[in-house]
Amino acid sequence: MTLRLNDTLLQSYAQAWPLPQTLYSNWKARGSYHPMRFVLRLRPDVHRALDPAGRDLHSAGERAQAFSTYLHETIHWWQHTGSTLGLILSLLHPAQLHFNKPVLDRVLRTLGPVKPLRKYDEDMARARADAGASQEDLNVVLNNWHDIEFFRHLVIDPQTAERSLRDLYFDCAGHCYEVAITSFLWLLSATFDPHLKVLPDPRKWESEFTRLRAARAEGFHDKSAVYLPPCGARALFEGQARFSQIQYLHTVSGGTLTWDDLNKVGMLRGIYREAFDGFLEITKAEWPRTPADPLVGLFLLVCDLALNPNDGFPSDLLYAPALIQSLDPGLRFLMLCQWIGLKGREFLSAISRYSKDEYLEVSAALSKPIVCDSPARIGETLRKWSREHLEFQRLLQEDATFDFSPGNLPVRVFFARFLRFQLDKLENPQFFCWPGMWLADRPGVWTVENARQLFSRHEALFMDGPDGSIYPRVLPQTDSDTISNTFNNFYAVVTSYELTRQWMVEDGPFDFDFSWLTTQYPQEQLKKWASDAFEVSFGTRPEAFKVL
Repeated sequence: MTLRLNDTLLQSYAQAWPLPQTLYSNWKARGSYHPMRFVLRLRPDVHRALDPAGRDLHSAGERAQAFSTYLHETIHWWQHTGSTLGLILSLLHPAQLHFNKPVLDRVLRTLGPVKPLRKYDEDMARARADAGASQEDLNVVLNNWHDIEFFRHLVIDPQTAERSLRDLYFDCAGHCYEVAITSFLWLLSATFDPHLKVLPDPRKWESEFTRLRAARAEGFHDKSAVYLPPCGARALFEGQARFSQIQYLHTVSGGTLTWDDLNKVGMLRGIYREAFDGFLEITKAEWPRTPADPLVGLFLLVCDLALNPNDGFPSDLLYAPALIQSLDPGLRFLMLCQWIGLKGREFLSAISRYSKDEYLEVSAALSKPIVCDSPARIGETLRKWSREHLEFQRLLQEDATFDFSPGNLPVRVFFARFLRFQLDKLENPQFFCWPGMWLADRPGVWTVENARQLFSRHEALFMDGPDGSIYPRVLPQTDSDTISNTFNNFYAVVTSYELTRQWMVEDGPFDFDFSWLTTQYPQEQLKKWASDAFEVSFGTRPEAFKVL
């Protein structure tokens, strides 16, 4: 099929941090995944092009292009629910509340309902005031919150992180990475494994990090230099999603789609090619002949490796001084590209069939020089957990019915999706690394039905409709009331995360504009719903807070 590209159906919205609240009426953005609201959005015309009822209105080529945008955004969902780094980033927002919850409760009792806590702390410092134990609790809360936030900034977009490095709460990169991985593990432990029988125990690492600080090891003391890699997770996320989208379009065009065609509709601009340009520069490779070239396949595999660290989770921490290098996706990507350019140039042409065997062989070989487990080893670890431990078996059963036990609901939902993704990826890694190449028939090897089944199992759980409201995905053989209850309870907790963030660091009164969630209820009703959820968590309504 010859594709005549229509740029109104192809482009997505890369600036997902944060998401514009009016995306569904934003005609410059065709789609987006918001990683702190956990929702995939498409513009109404893309929705219509994908609607089976609109087959007579849209050509096969238009539907394929609209689906490529949906694939792009679904890959963002996979990145945040299926990769180890993405899971950490997704659950750090909940961790900022849960990690601080006991101390926040004490702060609320001693200081009363005042907002924002950061301004209160700064005002006390300017006044040289000392509030004793309440001040210590306030410092703990704010430092924990900011350390996690700084980690997020350093990992996602390191080249714009200079402001974080100048912040009065910033200590050093090593401490931010330690707090992030530790709070993530404690969140998982509180939800699934309270006695740390399965998960790594971060208490074993404390003495080593204390020693590194005392020895003023680089990266682990307050005067340490911070090395910022050329690109971070955001560039890797967008590069991985865009080049997978391009490979899909190339595949459905019968191989006729060219780089010139893609350039003309703006699919190779800015953030979408930033990581790929870096990959070519560092490996000293020429621009590939076609989107199906082995170089593109290798780039997507390197992105996959960079986004799936194992040190600290799911494996124990191997070597504390290397925590930053082993966890940071930008540094992992840089080290992989450097090694390929210097010692592994044979891998530039290694991905010719886009096969499972090629994936396993090349990923295992490239994991060795950066001293980490291959994605297959990670998957095997998680498969062992799911087979041998009752709590993880129960979680997968909950995932199958979308009927989850109460307590840390978003954590249960996301970790269940992560386990399911990793188990399926262990069996079909070639599909999840190169979906654009496998969403088509391969006679004698693979059918479109194989692809549809795998893709359907891992579509986003929460997605907007053409009206802009968010809806849960209709799951086969699942009770509609159960889906609705889980959806409502999930987002009640998510609103508590958002209001807690506002309480800690955002100036002005609480913002109750949750119109991004639904267009079907009036603002006052949404405000009451969100306030009720916050009161369940803290025993105080947001309206009772004094705004500083």
